[in-house]
Amino acid sequence: MRQAVTNSRASSSCPRSRRASTCDVSERQVGVFGLLDSVFCPVVKDVRSVDQSVFVIHSLQDTVIHIRNAYEVQASVPVRSLFPPLYVDAGHNDIDVLQGAKMLIHIRRFMLHCRIHSP
Repeated sequence: MRQAVTNSRASSSCPRSRRASTCDVSERQVGVFGLLDSVFCPVVKDVRSVDQSVFVIHSLQDTVIHIRNAYEVQASVPVRSLFPPLYVDAGHNDIDVLQGAKMLIHIRRFMLHCRIHSP
């Protein structure tokens, strides 16, 4: 059994549902991150072949790995593996501190989902 909980990486454009302020990264910056991500952590490409549930957790204020990366990963998850993502108001390394209770609730839901839907 292979479930994936990922702090995503890869570049993309921001969904229209997000405010512009969460997505204003220069295209040059995104291009560099996208290139490095494709070499060191090709999550977007790899997630397409996952056959178990995938849960993307990412912070909206992350200044290291832009939220666009999470959107791209989530968009690449096969429908059969899709689980609702969790986007929280936090930075790169403080999701557990600022949103720990919320994160644990969603991880528990994901684990239950995996028990019910795993072959």
